[in-house]
Amino acid sequence: MPSAQHHHSDGEVGDVLARLWQNVNGTCTSGFRFDAVEPAAIPPPAQELLVHQEHMTARLSAYYGAPAELRVLSDRTDGNWYGRRITLAAGTPPRIIELGLARVRLDPLPEPARREVLDRTRPLGDVLTRHKVLTRVMPQWYVRFAADCGITAAWGLAPMGELFGRVGMIDCAGQPAIELLEIVTGAPRGTAKGLEASARTGS
Repeated sequence: MPSAQHHHSDGEVGDVLARLWQNVNGTCTSGFRFDAVEPAAIPPPAQELLVHQEHMTARLSAYYGAPAELRVLSDRTDGNWYGRRITLAAGTPPRIIELGLARVRLDPLPEPARREVLDRTRPLGDVLTRHKVLTRVMPQWYVRFAADCGITAAWGLAPMGELFGRVGMIDCAGQPAIELLEIVTGAPRGTAKGLEASARTGS
């Protein structure tokens, strides 16, 4: 089972989350409350969906048996950096399966992949795979968000209970290129009960 770098402090995780949020929204604080956790402490199905070194898009699509559909709620370009706040949904009717923040360094990506990332039509993992970009997915920390922490409100969504995620890095062609927060909702397979993809698009 892949292991995150748990010798780092919660403060370091918080710094990464703040950087991700600032790159997307231009503000220095997200207000997220979280706890760093060991992989073994993550319950199913979140553990299966998070504790691996694959692109999250591929793992989620395999688990739900349907392509992951991207919705970009907000994004921002700052020089060579591009940030976005997203949801992924799957199934019919669509149900939200992931909340995400991404901070992408654009220059390591080949031009066609860079263009498709900025087009906002496909998840990052799909784009990188589609353009055969050599990648290394490196989860660094696993995090727990309590039911009352307000994390879903930042995505314009109602509370979903306790959620788990991972914070990590993707190297592209041997260069650090993408920082990520990926939170799985644990939406059940075969039902959209309470989890329809009707996110409000507030900032």
